[in-house]
Amino acid sequence: MDISNLTSLINALRAETQEDSITPESLGALLQRIVDVLGDAASDFTVQQLVQWQRIEQQCTAVITSLAQGADDRNNLLLNVDVVNPSTGANLARIITLKQATTERAGIMRAQQVTDLNWCRNRLQDIIPLLDTLQESISSAASAAQRAEQTALEGWQRMLDIEYNVRNLQTQVNSIDTAGGTPAYFISLEAVHGQLFVRGSVNDFLTAGLVPYIFRYSVKQHRVRPRKGYERRKGPRRFGWHLFYGDGKIKVYQGGRVAIRSDHEDSTKGKYWDNPDFLFSEPVFIESDDDDVFASTNLAYGKRTYNVRYSARKFRFGIAFGLPIPEESNFYFHLLRTNIAVIKVRAFYNSDTEEIEFNWSR
Repeated sequence: MDISNLTSLINALRAETQEDSITPESLGALLQRIVDVLGDAASDFTVQQLVQWQRIEQQCTAVITSLAQGADDRNNLLLNVDVVNPSTGANLARIITLKQATTERAGIMRAQQVTDLNWCRNRLQDIIPLLDTLQESISSAASAAQRAEQTALEGWQRMLDIEYNVRNLQTQVNSIDTAGGTPAYFISLEAVHGQLFVRGSVNDFLTAGLVPYIFRYSVKQHRVRPRKGYERRKGPRRFGWHLFYGDGKIKVYQGGRVAIRSDHEDSTKGKYWDNPDFLFSEPVFIESDDDDVFASTNLAYGKRTYNVRYSARKFRFGIAFGLPIPEESNFYFHLLRTNIAVIKVRAFYNSDTEEIEFNWSR
């Protein structure tokens, strides 16, 4: 407590007493002033609080007065800290190191980690539009595949319906009584001296722009998908006429003579011939392991191979006239404008010439 005011008042009272000039009024005024000073002084409770605060302050050895980032470091963060002792007033300077984060402990990010994060962010900004485009492409492809699958199933059913209608038409054509007159669209085949002729209104067909087609009677087994999501599997075996090459495998001249294009890899390739040899690929001769004679003579017909070394074979073909195949399209039986006339080719092995010979047959 500051007692300087009380001291000055007591000194003033002494001075007035020594001079024999004290009066009751002046004494009362001095005493009142002393009481006022004592009233302004702190109470005991306030003093106790101040003493308690002083003890707490003495227990606090340092107080932070400033905090600033220190020197640069790529791996750690350095902080410069200024502290003061509240009891003694002493100033201290310290450096605090905040360590980098690892997979084992938390910490601050180092410069390389920030660089990596920025790189990832920039790459994501480039990748996200690509992913959106890819998702749209996948959705479009899935929709296109679904439409294509539906179209394929519809086309498959349509082909089966057309094949059924063609067979019915062929049955009706074959049932016509030729004695009562042959319709204009009916044709037949006849072999004369090793040459094949088409009988019917051939000249009218050629003038009308119809083209000849040749067919093989064979077996096909397509792969089908029963329902969406199922794997493709072998469909039913279908016996019937199947187009042999395109619309250029044979030629029919005025008068009905038939010529066959050669596809053999020799001097005959691309030319047209009268004999049926060129309806088949080159035969394969297989030698025996026991002697020098041929053990088998194999002839390919579709996906099957037949050995004609010891017994003759007959293979069935058919010829019909129809509209040309449209560009960028496939052949369908509804293009035909005539029946399918049937002829057989007999293949046998000639032991004298050691070659396979072919001739037209009924």
